[in-house]
Amino acid sequence: MRTAHGDAWQAEGRLRTPFGGGSFAIPGARLMASGLPFAKWNNADIESADVSVTDLTAWYQARDVPWGIRVPLDICRPGDAVVRQALRGIAAIIVFGNAFA
Repeated sequence: MRTAHGDAWQAEGRLRTPFGGGSFAIPGARLMASGLPFAKWNNADIESADVSVTDLTAWYQARDVPWGIRVPLDICRPGDAVVRQALRGIAAIIVFGNAFA
């Protein structure tokens, strides 16, 4: 679910490139920006504890947007947690052929 969540946010960032958004990856994190002036819409998904906060900061400063990070509980770094976010999958049934014909 973490991968799917990060994929979706990066796709959103790419779609918003003309508006100041974008997406990028650095070792240990996937970044996205929407171009909007709200931290909740510009986020980095942390994938490992050895991510460079300097690199994160530089990428967002270049876009002049406030930002936040999503850190999985199993690799949590010290800091002020603002919110806990549950990631949930969707159960689906895949039907092949003309089952609805």
